[in-house]
Amino acid sequence: MATKGTALGTTGTGKAAGQKPEYSPDQETAKILVVEDRPEHAEYIKFLLENRGFTVLSASRERQVLQLLKQGDVDLVLLDLLLEGKSGLSICQRIRNEEHFDSIPILILTSRTNIEDKISGFQAGADDYLTKPFKAQELLARIELLLQKKRLKESEDRYRSFVENLDDLVFMLDPGGTIQQVNRKAAGYLGGEGKKGPGASFFRFVAPDYGKIAREVLKQISQGEKVKNIYIRLKFGKKREIPFELTGFGLFRGGKLLQIQLVLRDISHREELQREIKRYMDMLEK
Repeated sequence: MATKGTALGTTGTGKAAGQKPEYSPDQETAKILVVEDRPEHAEYIKFLLENRGFTVLSASRERQVLQLLKQGDVDLVLLDLLLEGKSGLSICQRIRNEEHFDSIPILILTSRTNIEDKISGFQAGADDYLTKPFKAQELLARIELLLQKKRLKESEDRYRSFVENLDDLVFMLDPGGTIQQVNRKAAGYLGGEGKKGPGASFFRFVAPDYGKIAREVLKQISQGEKVKNIYIRLKFGKKREIPFELTGFGLFRGGKLLQIQLVLRDISHREELQREIKRYMDMLEK
């Protein structure tokens, strides 16, 4: 098997010169900043990453690192711990102290193997730590894992932002019907009870005549069904009772129900309009 060797390690990729790299959908758009002051090491790492389809930026000084990060779109920083004139740890800390960069994964590379240095790296804000010499495939695997975690967090953040700003009420329940979270809209309806919502049973807020419907809804969801447009009424405070249209589904992993999500749309105005139309029709019939 053909290999390319340096003090860092071997590629172990078996790619012939000029052969097209293997791309994956995750790698095509990933941009990696390599911070390394030894040109031969920087070139070796660049060879590995570009051969796997990553876009590579290079820097050897803190000022260059910050400038490239400010230009945006950096997905991961590969940071050598021993840099001339500046510790990689201080650069790591500087990145973490910048609000716009604090979520970018940082993978530290170093020849230091003692546990104290590893702990210092993690305390400075690194997400992972790899000692030299390393296997090329291990470096690539760690990079891909960090990128997957970053994409998952970004996806979760987008979903959380969407839910939080939704104009409908969202209740997130455990499989037993206990409220785990509510969005801003639901908290507004709960009013003074908003702080009591999480940890309370969802059935606490269901109007007395609709408890059976609510239990049936949760039962269907726990069996893997998605329910839509179910009429239900919730009560807030002692007298306030509001009609809603309910949609619900479950989040499963390995066939096990993890969470129930309920989306409720206030249809008070719709009901009021229907009553107005009925009153008008009754007047015409007289």
